[in-house]
Amino acid sequence: MRHDALLLDAAGTLLHATEPVPEVYARVARSHGIELDAATVKGRFGAAMAEAAPLRLRSPDWREFWATVVHRCTGSESPALLDALVAHFRQPSAWRVAEGARACCEAARAKGMKLAVVSNWDHNLRGVLEGLGVLGWVDVAVISGEEGVEKPDPAIFERTLARLGVPAERAVHVGDSERADVEGARAAGCTGWLIGRDVADFEALAAALLAKD
Repeated sequence: MRHDALLLDAAGTLLHATEPVPEVYARVARSHGIELDAATVKGRFGAAMAEAAPLRLRSPDWREFWATVVHRCTGSESPALLDALVAHFRQPSAWRVAEGARACCEAARAKGMKLAVVSNWDHNLRGVLEGLGVLGWVDVAVISGEEGVEKPDPAIFERTLARLGVPAERAVHVGDSERADVEGARAAGCTGWLIGRDVADFEALAAALLAKD
C-alpha cells in the first residue's frame, strides 16, 4: 500500500545525542562537585527513566520527571545540577539529526507525502527541532509535553493525522520503541515500523517508502 504520511519518533530515531548521555551527566555532575563516572550513570539510567515515567505529563517542562531521573542517576537533589542538565539538553547543539534522515524526508515529500515528528518529550523539543532546521522540512511536530498525552496512547497519533489530513491506514510511523512506537501506531490504525529491525536505517526507509506503490 502507498503511504501518504511519514511519522517519525524523535530521540533514538530522528535525533541522537552528540555526546553520550551518561558522559554528559557525569561531566556536569563533576562540575558541581559530585564525583561520578559515566558507567555508574549508564547502569542507573534505564531504571531511573522507568521509575520517573508516570511523572512526565504533570507539566509541559517535565520538571518532576527530570528531577527524579537526575536524582536517581547522580544521587543528588541539587536544583543547580538539574538546571544545568536541562539547559544542556535543550540546546540544539546537544543533538544531531540521524544520518540520511533529511534525504529520506525530502524523498518522501517529493513523492507527495506529509511529514510529522511524534515524540514523547518535554516542550523543549520544539526549540531543538527549530534549531536543527527540522521544522523547516516537516509539516507538524506533535510533542507529548505540549499535548498532555503520549505514545503509545493512540490519541497522540490521531491528533497528528488530523493535523495532516491523512487517514490512519495511509500513514507509517517509525520509531525505536516496540511499545510506544510500533504498538502505539498500530493501535491507532497506522503501520508501525521499528528502526533497526523493520527498516535498518533512513536509507532503507527511503527505499521502502519509494517502493510502496
